[in-house]
Amino acid sequence: MGELEERGIDLVSLTDAIDTSSSMGRFIFRMFASLAELQADWIKEDTSLGLGPGPGEKRGGVPPACQRRPKGKPPARPSSTLSF
Repeated sequence: MGELEERGIDLVSLTDAIDTSSSMGRFIFRMFASLAELQADWIKEDTSLGLGPGPGEKRGGVPPACQRRPKGKPPARPSSTLSF
């Protein structure tokens, strides 16, 4: 956008309410650019998190509460001392 401003060129969208010749139009354009940059950063972060740990690092795995229990007898329920 800076290079276009230096040359005196304004952007006018025919389908959206963006006209960089006005201060509100420049604001909206910069707001959209900031949101696009934020989204790109989130995608980078999510991708790096999804790659998992590198070689030699501890692996994640399934939390104990989510692991399958062995088939057979179900676990015993704790006895309740409450009475009504």
